[in-house]
Amino acid sequence: ARCLFAANSCLAAEQCSAGVGYAVMRVLRLGRLGKLLRAFPDIYKQVTAIGKSLGAVGALMTLILLFLLIFTILGMNVFGGAMTMEFDAGQLMRGADVYVELPF
Repeated sequence: ARCLFAANSCLAAEQCSAGVGYAVMRVLRLGRLGKLLRAFPDIYKQVTAIGKSLGAVGALMTLILLFLLIFTILGMNVFGGAMTMEFDAGQLMRGADVYVELPF
């Protein structure tokens, strides 16, 4: 009974004596949220629309990360080793302008 009372304050399943019981309580809590959403149809429509759009958002994020990787590799091949000027940490901490001249 003590574990069920403290289920909301447990950060990890190992903190409770019954880790499986803690997981069951989390599933039941999610079910309660779904039941609450069905009571409000407008909010339920919004949540389902967000859920349906998560696949497209995931695909977009994958595409953005792919472009980031491609331009990172391209930038290292074009500019790799070109900006090797040593900076004075004191100058940077004071906010001085530091310009790097590319050797082209």
